[in-house]
Formats: sequence, C-alpha cells, structure tokens
Amino acid sequence: MLHVCLAGPMITGNQALVAALRMQHEVSLVSRCTRLGDSHAVHNSDVLVLDATGIRATLRDGSSPAHLPAGTIWQRVEGREWTVTVGEFTPEKARQLREQNSVDHVEVIDVGLEDLFKDLVKGQRAVP
Repeated sequence: MLHVCLAGPMITGNQALVAALRMQHEVSLVSRCTRLGDSHAVHNSDVLVLDATGIRATLRDGSSPAHLPAGTIWQRVEGREWTVTVGEFTPEKARQLREQNSVDHVEVIDVGLEDLFKDLVKGQRAVP
C-alpha cells in the first residue's frame, strides 16, 4: 500500500480520482492554502501527485533522447515520438527539451489525472 498525497485544486477536486485511489491506497489531500513544504502529509508520502503537463516531441531520424527536463515523471519513446510527463511545467522546460535534444518538433499536451497517476507509479517502479 502506498501513501499518496494529492495536491493542487484540479486533483483534490476530482472526487472520482480520490475515491479510486482510496480503494487501494492511503490518501491525504493538501489544500491549496497549505504550503507543501510545511505539510506533514507530504513528508510521510510515498507518492506526491501534483498537476503536471506532457511534452510530445518528434525525434530526428536515428536519434534518441539525450537530456530529460527537470521534474520528469515518466517518458516513453515509440518510433520517433517521444512523450515526457513533467511536473511543475514551465515553458522553459519545453525550450530546454528542444535545444538539448535532436528533435524536429515539440508540443505541449494535456495530461489527464488518470494518466498522470499511472505515469507516477510507472516512474517509481522504474527507479531501482
């Protein structure tokens, strides 16, 4: 069982997601007025779910991702398509991905709450 701390109004306000997570995990909600660094729930969490954004890039022929943006939660490469889920997104992260990798195109995409949680769990499992 994981202790999952949910933060951010889009996530804590999604009652279907909160209910689904509570079926398998211990869940704490952090209100938007609470400072995350001061929250007892954050320090006792195995997973902290925050709002996140996706970046989809088209890799140049024969190239592979070289540099991940800071705050990467999960990445997937299928053919030339490289999708990265990034926490605490800023336009600077998309610019860095474009400049530090061999890509033809970069676009910012929405990440649904269910996909975000799946990416967080996959990302944790991938780390030894």
